Amino acid sequence: MRFFPAKEGGIACTFPHQALNLPGPVSIPWRKGKLCLESQVRSLGGYGFTEEPHGDAELRMLWYAERSSLWLKAAAEGTLLKPGDPFELPEYPDPTSSSTRVVHDEGPSFMAAWMGTTESMGRILYASWAAPKGTVAVYRYETFGGRTIRDGSWRYKAPETDIKEGVWWLWPESIIIEPWQAPITWGDLREVGAKVGVDLNVGLQTIISRVSSKVERLILLLGFPIPRKVGEAYSEIHWNAIDLPVLRPGQDKALRGFRKNAMGLKRKFQLDLANDREIPYLITKNWHPDRLGIRGRFGEKFRSAAIGILGVGSLGSAIAEILVRGGVKHLVLVDGESIEIGNLSRHVLTLHDLSKNKAKAVAERLQSISPYLSVVALDSKFPSAGSMQMMENIDILIDCTASDGLLDSLASVWFRIPKLFVSLSLGFRARRLFCFTAHGNAFPAAQFRDQILPVMEKEKVAFAGDEEVFEGAGCWSPLFPARFDDVLLAAAMAVKEIESRAAAPPQPPLLVIYKQRFADNIFIGYDRTDGAGPGGAS
Repeated sequence: MRFFPAKEGGIACTFPHQALNLPGPVSIPWRKGKLCLESQVRSLGGYGFTEEPHGDAELRMLWYAERSSLWLKAAAEGTLLKPGDPFELPEYPDPTSSSTRVVHDEGPSFMAAWMGTTESMGRILYASWAAPKGTVAVYRYETFGGRTIRDGSWRYKAPETDIKEGVWWLWPESIIIEPWQAPITWGDLREVGAKVGVDLNVGLQTIISRVSSKVERLILLLGFPIPRKVGEAYSEIHWNAIDLPVLRPGQDKALRGFRKNAMGLKRKFQLDLANDREIPYLITKNWHPDRLGIRGRFGEKFRSAAIGILGVGSLGSAIAEILVRGGVKHLVLVDGESIEIGNLSRHVLTLHDLSKNKAKAVAERLQSISPYLSVVALDSKFPSAGSMQMMENIDILIDCTASDGLLDSLASVWFRIPKLFVSLSLGFRARRLFCFTAHGNAFPAAQFRDQILPVMEKEKVAFAGDEEVFEGAGCWSPLFPARFDDVLLAAAMAVKEIESRAAAPPQPPLLVIYKQRFADNIFIGYDRTDGAGPGGAS
């Protein structure tokens, strides 16, 4: 259910908690400025207001009518946004001239850099990304004199040949038309500029005169400071990208229909930026890590840990993806095997990755998930010279190979920097997860075997009672049976265990067993026991 202002006799401006109130199609009698009447709007009663009723159309209509009455009263009193409310930006018009998406990473941590500069405009350096298609990312903000104000925090660094030049322009106050509308036309922007002491024409002429003659398309980031909550101090910069016309004498295409001299340039400038011309906004998105992780992520310490994974098969690849989606920024993946068709029933990779090295293919997938991930993929088996060197600076080293030989090799290495060692393996049909953890400079293989061997005897009985599974005719090659949903459950439990161990002070080596629990053949969760404790080997 939605409420809109009427074209005849209704409100024609835009208020807070309202969509951009444009006239809309002539064929309908209402404007496009939908009122925001949801329960979370604090000015309409706060978070304690009754929930929207469902199941009764008349009661629901009454609820919305009462909310709209409260909304109109608050709009008239200027109290739709109160001190302490989360700051809300106005809705901007949908871009129509271009599908380009401009992404940046602005956040509170960069506010000091902006407060420390006296410049109000300068140069941005940006580059296109392969995915999503049409996306360009801002890599650097600098003055026209070449002084860097700040760099973007993306892990992917574009080649120098792909870097392009644009412009930033920072205004001292909010670029908002009262009561709460984003500028739609250049005339709107001139009006706001006059109120905050900015001359739009002079600024644009300065920008165009300072941009390199090689720039064919000029992206302008127009910004202003915003607070986190209404009434608080400014905490970050908000940017909107604009596809600014590039007009210079000698540009035949840009000046078509006008004299190719200063007079023609001036007339074309006046026409393209006339008061009634709409501002050519581009899609602009803030991809700061805090915004990307707002739906859920690990704590800062765990996100910042450098994590190495030995073996990115079914379990290792699932764990790697969970870590990256939770915000982990530093990974090293080691695996010398290639992905085969039989792996795909329980692996994060796809048909497009067949015959690729597992470590490199998983790394490529993970980089498509997070723009902040730094991942090194090694097509080798541990211990190789490269993997040994990369693991030296790792904070958490996870073994997902279930290889006794690898653990022996790991035990023979003394790492200069102590780390959390984790050895993970799955029981029959992945119904049990074995998680061994230890802190130190070397993996304690002897203690690992003391705790794991009694448990493995139970697993051998389970395997012996099940028919062997073969991939097909040919060499005798039994497979490890486990469904992907069970592997994913085990991976999730493993990550939670690792996160807990990483947060705790160093503890003695410990084997923990997670066992699936069923009631009447219905999965109801996991039982967690210490391998050395009562019931640990049951």
